[in-house]
Amino acid sequence: MSNTTAGSLWLAADYHFPLTYSCRVPMTNMSIATASPAPGPATIRLALVRTAIEIFPMAYVRDTLFPVIRSASIRVRPPERVALSSHVLHARKESLPKPVAATTSGSAYIIGTPICREFAHANSPMTIYIDVPNAYCEAVSRTLAVIGYWGRTDSFAQCLSVGNHEPIIEECGIPLAAVDNTYPVRGFLTSLVTEFHDTQVRWEDIMPVLSQQRDAIRIDIYIWPMQLVGRYGDSRMFARRSFMPRVRRDQPERADSAHRKQLNGTRISH
Repeated sequence: MSNTTAGSLWLAADYHFPLTYSCRVPMTNMSIATASPAPGPATIRLALVRTAIEIFPMAYVRDTLFPVIRSASIRVRPPERVALSSHVLHARKESLPKPVAATTSGSAYIIGTPICREFAHANSPMTIYIDVPNAYCEAVSRTLAVIGYWGRTDSFAQCLSVGNHEPIIEECGIPLAAVDNTYPVRGFLTSLVTEFHDTQVRWEDIMPVLSQQRDAIRIDIYIWPMQLVGRYGDSRMFARRSFMPRVRRDQPERADSAHRKQLNGTRISH
């Protein structure tokens, strides 16, 4: 069944991770951070905005592209296999010591501390699907092709291609609220992800240097089509498995923020 609406097109961008990457699960401590196998919808939207600013004039991004990005339907198909393992890193930050006396000011110095961060290693590309109006396909395609990392800035990624393909719904992550309560979700990987509160998020809400901000991000529980296939000490290996769920067929195109729904009109049948 086609999910392409009139006047819009699904874009599919494949990303290769040549090294390990880390998309930190929201609400986890920076010192002991866990990772998800792929970025969430809000992370993708913010990455599109950030990258578009580097390509196009600011006014065009703010007035034209941002309304498209904030309301677009997004699906994420994780890599075929993902290994998650914890690594100890040496974190450094600048610190200002307290003055020894009222007339003495301390100078800045660098302090270091060990932290634990979970990283992912994928054996195949990750695919991001986004449904955009036909008039903006070229601009969004160009932006998707330029994105060079997901998660940490050292989580390098290379866009292999941007094509026109509808998402393989059964192999894409979905919010828990979109799954019928009779469907057994046990065995699939779950994690917290971020998403925009609604389609009316303002430009000012995502720009940290602007005043009069309001909370633009909410936390959703996501189910990834991945199951545990191996455990090696503290490391885990997950393999992508197709969903065969009973998904609510009365989901709106975009989830209502009050009910935390984000299926965006997807229908999955047995």
